[in-house]
This record gives sequence, structure tokens and C-alpha cells, in this order.
Amino acid sequence: MAYTQDFRQKIVDLYLSGHSTTKIRKEFGVPAATITGWVKKSGGQIRTGLDAYSTAEFRQSIIDLYMSGITSPKIHKDFGVSEGTVTRWVKLSENRVRNHPYTRRSDEFKRKVVDLYLSGVPSPQLAKQFGIADKSVRNWVYAFGESVRTIHPTVLSPDGTSKTCSLCGLMKLLEKFAINPAGVGGRHAACKSCHKKRMRKTKYGLSSEDFDNILNIQGGVCAICGKKAKESKHTGWYVDHDHSCCSGEYTCGKCVRGILCPTCNHGLGHFRDNEELLSKAILYLRKHRETTAIVETISKAS
Repeated sequence: MAYTQDFRQKIVDLYLSGHSTTKIRKEFGVPAATITGWVKKSGGQIRTGLDAYSTAEFRQSIIDLYMSGITSPKIHKDFGVSEGTVTRWVKLSENRVRNHPYTRRSDEFKRKVVDLYLSGVPSPQLAKQFGIADKSVRNWVYAFGESVRTIHPTVLSPDGTSKTCSLCGLMKLLEKFAINPAGVGGRHAACKSCHKKRMRKTKYGLSSEDFDNILNIQGGVCAICGKKAKESKHTGWYVDHDHSCCSGEYTCGKCVRGILCPTCNHGLGHFRDNEELLSKAILYLRKHRETTAIVETISKAS
């Protein structure tokens, strides 16, 4: 495979900045021997011994993250450094490796997470962001003498046709709740409407006001087809975000692009947000529309 000079220089710069050949190989598919060959040709120094994996500055940054309370699995996921390598670097720096599950986090780290929770960040979002269990967030809140955000008790109506929502506290018909055999009345604790609002906040960082503002800017219609939700094939709205920024289930909240109907949202997803594919699809439709017109003309003439 032929590599451009710009690409080679990019790989060399990554290596010289502290990235390991293993990480570069996994990310760009360039063999380790090729990487070191490019570095030698550029006049760069090949790391040996402990420095072969990364620079001293990079190792120290990993150690500092670990000592601040970030777990080795989280570091492995973010930086591509194996958990064993993280603990080995920590030991070589004469720091203590955390062993007991209840000493995995420093009090400063726990306090930081608790403060974020009290500021309004949902516990599932904190769990995803810091690589901790959702339950741990609530336990730390209790440990610091704080209160977990109030959740309304779910109560079934005497006739068994309604129940209270755990989030808004309103009595609603059971059909307003998603099915959950283990829940009260065979339904989820939160109604569908409140559940959607909570997931928008958790996944996209959008409050109900933020969501309404975006929809109002769009004129209350889908940003692509211009239809209202009730005019769509399916019900409800979808929050669209830039997958090149956040490819996972949760987003940073800064890459939200707009609000779409289900059909348009699924369409973008199937085309993987690829402008080239969308352009080809347009050309394909135009081509066959012209072909169809020609066939109809010939049929009429005959």
C-alpha cells in the first residue's frame, strides 16, 4: 500500500510525541516495523527499554491520572495502555496500587463526582464519563451526607388502571408507561414522556427547555423534511448529533445538530452521515427517473 508523505509525517509526529507503535498500529493499520523505519529515515530517535512504549512525560501523565482516582480500565479505554502496564508504571514510580474495591477512589475524586451530581448531572452520565458504577455515585452522595434527588414513589390506583410516575409524580394511565413485567402494574416506574426527557438529558445534555428551544428555532418541524412529529411515519422526535465527534451512546452535548423525525434520522444513520453516499443516492434516483421517463415515452409511441 502506498502512503503519502503527509501521512508518513503524521505517523512520525505521533510516535515522537509519545504514542506507542502498538497504539499507532491499531489506530492506523501501519505495521510497527514500518513506523520505526519512517522514524529512522526522518532522523528521529527510536525509544528503547522502558521508553520504547512511550515518553517519560506520557508515563507520568498516566500515573497522575491513576493517582487522581481514574481506574486502570478507564485509562486503558482512553489511552490504549493496558491495565497491567498502568499498574507497573505506578509501582515503578513507588506509588501504591489500589487493591480493595472501596479504596479505588480518593476522597477528592468522590467529592468531585458528588458535586457534579448535586449540580444536576445525571448519575448514568457520570458513570459513563468516569468509568464508575451508577450505584457508586449514589452511595458516595449518601456517604457525604447529601441527599439523592427525590424520586416519587410509584403507587398503583385502586382500580389498577393508573399509577404515579416516579419522576413527575402525576397519576397517569398504565398505557402511558412502557411495559416492564417486574414493575408496579407491569410497567416502568417513569412514564414514557418523562423517560424520554431524562434520556435526552443523560445522552445529549439537553434539558426540556433546550429541546423546546431547538424545536422552536426549526419552526416545530423536522430539520430535514419539514414535517411535524404527528405527520411522520412513526411518533416522537430524535435528537441528531455529529457521530464523528461522539460515536458512543452518550455525547459531549456540544455536537447536537438538530431534531429530526424518525424517518430522516434513520435515513442519515443508514447512510452513516456520509455526504458522498448521499450524493450518489441522489444521482442514482435522477438517473433512474430519467430512464423511467424514456421507457414511458417509447411505450406511448409504440
